[in-house]
Amino acid sequence: MKTLTANKAKAHYGLDTLPACVLVDGPQEADDYGTPQWTVCFGDVAGEVIYHKHALWFCDSRESASSLGVTLANRYNLELVNEAMHA
Repeated sequence: MKTLTANKAKAHYGLDTLPACVLVDGPQEADDYGTPQWTVCFGDVAGEVIYHKHALWFCDSRESASSLGVTLANRYNLELVNEAMHA
């Protein structure tokens, strides 16, 4: 897999801020039934979420969120901050 850069991630997803990391977090309750979900997104140099509708992913398991986080971090040569826990 070809490694890209943070600038490529910014351009590809239309981010306002240059990403410095990929954040994986959760679980959070996704609906009224308490179904858990995990989130994956880009973060800035302070580790704050860069909110963008095309760069925020919701996953049904910690494993799938972690896998996506690793893939994005490797693809764009970014730090991975994985704070996901088991439900």
